[in-house]
Amino acid sequence: MAGKGSGFLMGVGERDTRANAATITVAASDSPYRTRADYVCDGTADEVEINLALQSAGKVKLMEGTFTVSSPVDMPNDSQLSGMGKKTVLTPANDADDSVIQNADQSGGNSNITIGDLFIDGNSSNNDVEFACGIHLQQVDGFQIYRCFTNDTYGYGIRLGAVENGNVSFCRLENSGYSGGLVVATGDTITLSNLLIRDNVDGAGYGIYADTTTDLHILGCRVSNSKDEALALQVSSIRTQVIGGKFGDSTTGGGCHAGYGTVDLLVMGAAFSNNALMGFTLERDVAETIHSGTSKIIGCDFNDNLQDGLHIYTDDVIIQGCGIQGNGLRGMRTYYKTPTRLQIINNLFRNNGLVTNNAHLEMDNTTNSRISGNTFIDDQSTPTTTYAVKEAATCSGNIIEGNCISGMKTAPLSLQSTSTARFNVGDGANPLAVIPHGADADYARPHGYGPVLWIGSVTPNNAATNDIYIPTV
Repeated sequence: MAGKGSGFLMGVGERDTRANAATITVAASDSPYRTRADYVCDGTADEVEINLALQSAGKVKLMEGTFTVSSPVDMPNDSQLSGMGKKTVLTPANDADDSVIQNADQSGGNSNITIGDLFIDGNSSNNDVEFACGIHLQQVDGFQIYRCFTNDTYGYGIRLGAVENGNVSFCRLENSGYSGGLVVATGDTITLSNLLIRDNVDGAGYGIYADTTTDLHILGCRVSNSKDEALALQVSSIRTQVIGGKFGDSTTGGGCHAGYGTVDLLVMGAAFSNNALMGFTLERDVAETIHSGTSKIIGCDFNDNLQDGLHIYTDDVIIQGCGIQGNGLRGMRTYYKTPTRLQIINNLFRNNGLVTNNAHLEMDNTTNSRISGNTFIDDQSTPTTTYAVKEAATCSGNIIEGNCISGMKTAPLSLQSTSTARFNVGDGANPLAVIPHGADADYARPHGYGPVLWIGSVTPNNAATNDIYIPTV
């Protein structure tokens, strides 16, 4: 067969894999453009025509219409398959019980595969096996999946296993049943960007599940209404980056569970809110042999989770510039695996303990950590936050300094004698007030504050014992 307009002749069984190879078009049985296509399907086992096209050319375009497949579309090496967006629908026949699209050699592997601009309707009620996925790539080096929409798959919308050097971008994965939206089961150098994953409420029901990955980048993804965790990083996760995005509304799980073997994690500018369990959990392995490296959680929101905003079980974690508000139990809990050298700095803790009154930050088994520059506030008419920071008897060597504390129900701090508290501001009712009283010596002192900082040219007559006066010239 000759590649269109290429002037290049191929022998039987050969494929034109050149970068400038012509595009072969395949029409569905109901396509209005059947006469323009190189292959026309009949609505039954349409993978036959699609696979013939893929075997003969490096680039295949599916025209608008519905393609019904009885077996997977098989992507060989150096192949591209694209459609016309939601107008190109691929769906499995009843009892096909397999993925809709996969790479051709799942044991020996393939390379350089591109899939884009397709709608996959999983027909899950008639294809109820775990591996009936929308797209399944196994043993693939070099791939792109872009602008694909999967809906109603019994297995994952997209399943990636033993893959490397690939990216999935601008895809929408909805109503995945048994397993969840997307899984990476062993991967190296993978980017997931701008994905919308939602309503995965049956079976395990994860949003994104990653197991044994290195250099996984999750950028600007939105995951909502999963049954289990919106984002699960399991077994071994090395140098994962989660930048931006929202992970919330899980019906029985949390926003993110970064499990055993998470090393050098960076989470920045993301939100983990409105989950049935914790907003975010970071832990080390059961044997306590793999630690977190130096993981960083920066500028994130952990709000309105039914239990805690964060659980930290591991060492050498920096949590900085985050908002931790309105959680049912605690804002944050550090415990269980003897976490040490934590840095919890410049965060806002506000109105936590809404379901069961607790501290903003509760520490168990935590040592040699620094809690500095945070704002701990409860400004509700009836406070629910007992302490800004509460330590269990198993804590030691922590430094709690330079924090602003306001409105605690019980007391500002509850610490062990081996920890140090210094330069914290507030009396458990309200933080430091700054009053520029000028030349008015009788300026009224505001009610409900701890120390007041007076700034003026005369000594204030209404200053309390613990107030501070700074004279101006």
